[in-house]
Amino acid sequence: MNFDTQVDAFQHHPLGQRFPDSPHAVCVSLPTMADVIGYEEKDPAVVETMKSGYPRFFLPEFVRQLAEHIANEISSEPRDVLLVNSSRAASELLAFIGLPSAKAEDEDGFAYIHFPQDPDTYKKALNFLQHTGCGISSRQAEDLLLREGLLSSIFAEETVPADLAESTVHQNLSSIVGIPEDDILLCNSGMNAFYAAYLAACEIQRPQGRDIWIQLGWLYLDTREILEKFLGPDERLIRHLDVFDVDGLESLFRENRGRIAGIITEAPTNPLIQTPDLEHIHSIAREEGALLIADPTISSPANIALLSHTDLLVNSLTKYAASSGDILSGAIFFNPASLFYEELKELIPVLHEPLHPRDLQRLAHEISRYPDVINQINRNTKALANFLDGHPAIKKLHWAYSPESRSNYEKLVRQPDSPGGLLTIELNFPITEFYDRIRIIKSPSFGTFFSMICPFMYLAHYNLVSTKEGRIHLNECGINPDLVRVAIGTEDTERLLAIFEEALA
Repeated sequence: MNFDTQVDAFQHHPLGQRFPDSPHAVCVSLPTMADVIGYEEKDPAVVETMKSGYPRFFLPEFVRQLAEHIANEISSEPRDVLLVNSSRAASELLAFIGLPSAKAEDEDGFAYIHFPQDPDTYKKALNFLQHTGCGISSRQAEDLLLREGLLSSIFAEETVPADLAESTVHQNLSSIVGIPEDDILLCNSGMNAFYAAYLAACEIQRPQGRDIWIQLGWLYLDTREILEKFLGPDERLIRHLDVFDVDGLESLFRENRGRIAGIITEAPTNPLIQTPDLEHIHSIAREEGALLIADPTISSPANIALLSHTDLLVNSLTKYAASSGDILSGAIFFNPASLFYEELKELIPVLHEPLHPRDLQRLAHEISRYPDVINQINRNTKALANFLDGHPAIKKLHWAYSPESRSNYEKLVRQPDSPGGLLTIELNFPITEFYDRIRIIKSPSFGTFFSMICPFMYLAHYNLVSTKEGRIHLNECGINPDLVRVAIGTEDTERLLAIFEEALA
């Protein structure tokens, strides 16, 4: 199989959109279920042909080139090298892998760790980069390769001038979220935004003897991993998976009076698109002295206003704000009314990783079309949901306006008919038949101007869907292992519906 051929076939697909051809693309095309399984099993025949992938899971080409160059420069013996944004991140990575022979080095504008080649340690180190978003970006690696004389030029793309980039992004986000620019902090990825927020929250709550965190709902993979892997030795994580069970949540607080540090949730959640009653839940947390951190990325803070019902929002700007699918970026939004406002504002800026200047310039260029992109995506999502709801080939449809979530979601929307760009469907026939047949880009991520689908649980939780025990566990949690996540773009609505009608016929 040749991925270049496969991707080219999907670049000019029937919806008229083009898969990003930038070397900084954050997406990867996996056109068949066989490709998905090969990728998850790390089949060399699949992986070695791939030129790009979601950067936290798959090192960008320029980052790999720079790491190999550094490895060759520092030693004649084979060594593994991992590149991070800062000396602080390098120190955290060293502590995470716990390898005495590993060393950290500071360079101008970045840092790296290196150690004798060891597949298990390297995999663990890559997991740290995946979870925390502390790795350097493709554009930063490109700049460094150019500085080293290993590239003759950098990829030309539309950007905003450097002296205007940060203010442009802040002004746009301030207008969208409705808060002062001073209460917005940009990060180099959405996961880094959450990682920094979580570390700060732990620092605030540990001295108070609060050692229990609550995960509310089935959350995104790396959010779950951060909550689990970065707990202190005497701390505990409780997974409260039913976002609608507020009575159960109140019971947890009664049973652990004075010990709950905070609640982490998404609104809506990924991939079931469920929205908790944030107003009620925040009142519980506030009364008990616990933090509430929420992530509105699925629907976008342009669609829903939930900052007043939380202490802090973390948001992936990779989605919707960066609609070309070629930037990793994130943001933290501070709630001035939070009881923890001053402490969070002091701690988080020390713990986060800022955007590389060229990524910031590119984001400034793309964010100007954010309102238009989200409005067209909302229209397309509503139309597709209406088409899929009750379709004989669809067993179940999950979206922002699903009956069980609708009232909670409508409390948050800025204007009617604003569902965001994700739907999740369960099929009445095998997933492979649908996935391989539908003529649309097959890729993770969402919030781009081009539509995509992915077999989400295969990409995010392959260890569960690939075993009998794992599939039983997922079903017990109310999650169909074979669900399909649909990311809607800005294409012509009728053409989008026709593609799904054809695939479901």
